[in-house]
Amino acid sequence: MVDIDNHVSKPMWCCREKDGNGFFGDEYFDPKEWLLGLTILARRYVYKPQVIGMGLRNELRGERQSEATWRKYVTLAGNAIHVANPNVLIFAGGISYASVLSFLKKKPLSTTFGNKLVYESHWYPFTAGPEKVWTEKPLNQLCRAKIDGYVNTTAFSFTAGGSAAVPLFVGEVGIPGTEVKKSSDNFLSCFATWAAENDLDWAWWGLQGGYYFRDNRTGMDEYFGALSYFWDRPRNPFLLNRLRLMQLKNQGNPTSRVGKAYLLFHPQTGDCMINNNLREIYAGHCGRQSSRFLYAGDGSPIMLAGSNYCLRAGGDGVRVQLTTACNAPESKWWRVSSSKLHLAAKEEKTGEYLCLNRDSVFTSDVFTRKCVCLVGYETGCMNGGDLEPTAQWFRLVETNVLYTN
Repeated sequence: MVDIDNHVSKPMWCCREKDGNGFFGDEYFDPKEWLLGLTILARRYVYKPQVIGMGLRNELRGERQSEATWRKYVTLAGNAIHVANPNVLIFAGGISYASVLSFLKKKPLSTTFGNKLVYESHWYPFTAGPEKVWTEKPLNQLCRAKIDGYVNTTAFSFTAGGSAAVPLFVGEVGIPGTEVKKSSDNFLSCFATWAAENDLDWAWWGLQGGYYFRDNRTGMDEYFGALSYFWDRPRNPFLLNRLRLMQLKNQGNPTSRVGKAYLLFHPQTGDCMINNNLREIYAGHCGRQSSRFLYAGDGSPIMLAGSNYCLRAGGDGVRVQLTTACNAPESKWWRVSSSKLHLAAKEEKTGEYLCLNRDSVFTSDVFTRKCVCLVGYETGCMNGGDLEPTAQWFRLVETNVLYTN
């Protein structure tokens, strides 16, 4: 499927604050020419069902940006596209590099192109603040605050109820794949939990591994590319695995005959928990093999769907067990951090919380260990410390579909 996106008016690498391409009326951004171009392309692809949408403009930005002007031209462009090609969706990004739509809370956009409107946003480690905060701030609090901020400024559009709801498409999300910095790694773990939980639609920046010519340079590498420089293999296969659950459709029709259950997702590795003939729990690829669990909330057991078995914390450094003693304290689980990503049960002997823990991508074992960095200011939790809170991040992701792969 293709979403045709209008990036710039004057051909150049996008996007700088003062490149003359940022907002309606900028030096190279003639709104009349822009509307004409959108109309021509809408007509060109009217009989091409592969073209499912048109993005109005990439990352609106700059000193000219205003709510009133945004409303005017988004409405004009949407109407023009809808008249020329009523088959396509209309993707409209917000201001400030497609990161702000909060002005629509007071006054939603009134349109005449039916249910074709989709809001688009972009989200990177450096969105709404410097990237370094992902290692310098307590990670559980930061992840919660970043998600809350994102919902408040942009994602509220698809969480609203009834007729006020508008679908959201994260048209760009990405991190460098060549050498994944800790800040980028933490960002992606946070984003992946929210994206999987909400069955979010998104696109990775970018597919391309390199360029013949970019920014007056030949043979330039694309560090954010999913493909290698020669476009012949994945740049980082491990990184692609982390996106697997986000790529699957997790929530089908509400009337689906498949009962609601949860996948137990580990965002740092992209794996889901799988049981082996009721003997043990281990980590593996998310999808058809993933175990389904039932969970009623804090203080309740995490039950293996279709069985009398549940997860049990056997002790610090002990592999997660399956048991039928589901009323025991060590079989009752709480989400104990502000991010709600630490799943913990109380150890039988000490009464202290033990958290689910995936030690390494190189082993499929899942343990319970002493919870770390729940507050975040503990020694070793920030600025390159040796404690790894994301190793203990697990999200119960709701699903009501049967996976085929």
